[in-house]
Amino acid sequence: MSKGSRDAAPPVVVGVTGHRNIASNNKRLSNIVAKELRAVVRRHKGAPIIILSGLAEGADRLVADVARETLGAGLWAVLPLPDRLYLRDFATAGSIAEYKALKAASQRVIEAPLMGTRRSLARYGEPRNHQYAWIGAFIAKRAQVLIALWDGAPGRGTGGTAHVVDWFLAGSTPRGYRISRAPRVEPRAGVARTLLHINPETHKVARIARRAPSGARR
Repeated sequence: MSKGSRDAAPPVVVGVTGHRNIASNNKRLSNIVAKELRAVVRRHKGAPIIILSGLAEGADRLVADVARETLGAGLWAVLPLPDRLYLRDFATAGSIAEYKALKAASQRVIEAPLMGTRRSLARYGEPRNHQYAWIGAFIAKRAQVLIALWDGAPGRGTGGTAHVVDWFLAGSTPRGYRISRAPRVEPRAGVARTLLHINPETHKVARIARRAPSGARR
């Protein structure tokens, strides 16, 4: 580690979760996300930001792009599967290119441990769902601010956005994912864990803060 990185101000760690059917170039949502991120920076006296994102289509990429372009935020890619398996999620060459560009721009890449056989993970089903749930649990545990681009509906499968939000607000994640053994990012002290719920249909923003300082239960 260089002297410059040791002396850098600790960042506010911002996680993202949300729907995949959101266009990454949705200008209205991008403007809302940018406004909320700027407010986080002001609230913490110009602190740098690190984004934790799974780089999936939709919310993951929109927030990562906005944060990097408007604030010069750092990016950690938190991936559910090795590329050989994960790229099946992306239907077009353009989507794959977007994913690869964001991954290449990431300061760190973290892959979920494989919790099933490669054969089982190559198919869509519960073993593969648990891989996505692992990154949701990682983000819920490590983030200080969670941006959820989400309609507020209950979870429809293992590790969906509703579950990630619940884990974040509860301050705990399922034991089976063993997030305590996963890599850590050193966060800024004294940041209240805050959910920023942005409804992509109504564009309304709800802010829900947990008053316990982030890092206390990591």
